[in-house]
Amino acid sequence: MTWLWIALALIAAVVIGPFIGEVFRQKIDPQSGDGEVVDLSQGYTSYKWYGPVRGPVVVCIHGLTTPRQAFNALAERMGKLGYRVLTYDLYGRGHSEAVKGAQDRDFHIQQLLDLMEDQGIGDDVTLVGYSMGGMIGTAFTARYPERVRRLIMIASGGFKNDIGPIGRWIARTPYFVHWYYFAIEHRALGKSIRAARALESEVPDIYDIQMAQLGLKGYRSAVVSSMNEMWKGDMEAETRAIAAAGVPVVAFFNDRDPVVPIEAVGILAQWNRNAKIEVIPGEGHNLPFTHTQEIMTCLSEILREEEPLRVVT
Repeated sequence: MTWLWIALALIAAVVIGPFIGEVFRQKIDPQSGDGEVVDLSQGYTSYKWYGPVRGPVVVCIHGLTTPRQAFNALAERMGKLGYRVLTYDLYGRGHSEAVKGAQDRDFHIQQLLDLMEDQGIGDDVTLVGYSMGGMIGTAFTARYPERVRRLIMIASGGFKNDIGPIGRWIARTPYFVHWYYFAIEHRALGKSIRAARALESEVPDIYDIQMAQLGLKGYRSAVVSSMNEMWKGDMEAETRAIAAAGVPVVAFFNDRDPVVPIEAVGILAQWNRNAKIEVIPGEGHNLPFTHTQEIMTCLSEILREEEPLRVVT
């Protein structure tokens, strides 16, 4: 009987241990970041502006696990082209509040809508979405095409979301989704961040910021909720709607991206024949801060063709 109780105790520790650990984690402090904080309809949101006080507005939307600092280098360079660039943290990342609720497309669109209203951003905005941020930007543009001047996607998801039979089974089991991420995938993320340090980055402290997030309360729940909700189906309907509305689209992909397969290039070209697609040679998924120069070289040419801007020194 003693061995039975020991076995049961070990099983219980494996099953509930990751959740108990979450209770004792430090809460996200919205006031401790280097940006501003605003209380929106769903919770506190951390944001930061770059560039001149006046100029065409660009809003940057980061990915599933990264904070807004992923755009630091890109935002600074776009600011020097004369753009007024806004970056912000999705809920549960960076210094935005870890709020409750399913982080689906409507959830993320609402945060963006609230922030744009609070900051006085009207129509004619350029959206830049990285990874899952590209999916959020696509969903927003499809719903409000009259408000978006241009959609720029960087290593965006939403084109090939087949997670396999095991992944689909996990996705249908909410408890197991959270347990799997809390106990296993969370550690794998930390390992991948440490491995990425070998790649050059134009945001020197980005990996330290990402690692710090892993220990904050609510971060893991936010990631797993977005991962489970945002990847339900692809973005074909939204992408085709954007094409029909005539909103210009620029998309950047990496030819050796372990997260977004290169097949996404052909899929996007099929769904939106007018999209301008650029494939950047190299390695990795973190294009905004590992391939900033390559992205800006291409963007500068595209943007200057339409609206030559004064370089801010």
